[in-house]
Amino acid sequence: MRAAAPSTYELDKLRFYYVELELHSVVWFSSITQPHSEGFVQVMLPVIHNYPLILALKGQIVEETYVAAHNVFKNTKSPAERFNETRIYAYPLTLKKVYYKKVLMSMSETDFVFYKPKTRLIVPILTYYNALAPGTIGSTIIVTAEDVQLPKDFYVRIGVKRYGIWKSLEDRYRVVKPVIKYGTIRLNTLFNVSDVRREDLIEYSVYLRHYAGDIALTGTAKRALEFHADGGEVEVRPIPSFVQS
Repeated sequence: MRAAAPSTYELDKLRFYYVELELHSVVWFSSITQPHSEGFVQVMLPVIHNYPLILALKGQIVEETYVAAHNVFKNTKSPAERFNETRIYAYPLTLKKVYYKKVLMSMSETDFVFYKPKTRLIVPILTYYNALAPGTIGSTIIVTAEDVQLPKDFYVRIGVKRYGIWKSLEDRYRVVKPVIKYGTIRLNTLFNVSDVRREDLIEYSVYLRHYAGDIALTGTAKRALEFHADGGEVEVRPIPSFVQS
């Protein structure tokens, strides 16, 4: 009989990787919409939600970064049960070096229009997209079960209409060993609020509201993971709720 999957995982039973990804094509998607004198401007915030990133790491082509139809993240299973299925977890991808490309939507490419019934005229709402351009670099921490080995050289595909190709940077890839810190800990990286135990969070500042989990810019927690990067840089991230603490 197969042993039951654990409800939480011990820290030493998990692998942690610091990874930087470089964009090799245009990523086209939007975070927020702002009104403009000629229509609307779709603004891309310098973060990619971690749920599409996890699906992309599993080899899926994620054409909608807002994860609309993927049941693995929309059901009522606990975070540990979801991790038992995916065997991989990632924090949101924080964009460290950003290049933007502005795109003007044409009538044939947009569903947003003004309709005038009397004259039967259909006029497209001009929409500018701020897309990510090649050369953009993002960083994240990826967590895997101990029986899963993350390769140094891998690609992920994310985006709407024209998905972007991200490639791992081999010289910016390393296994890291986090340390659990207790007290009133200042968090200094982006995280998905829904992935953290509520009792662990003291306060946080929401950066991107999202139905698959709000992304917080910073905050404080009672328990957190501390990662030491090259050059003395320290990243402090909240503990995912599938990790024992």
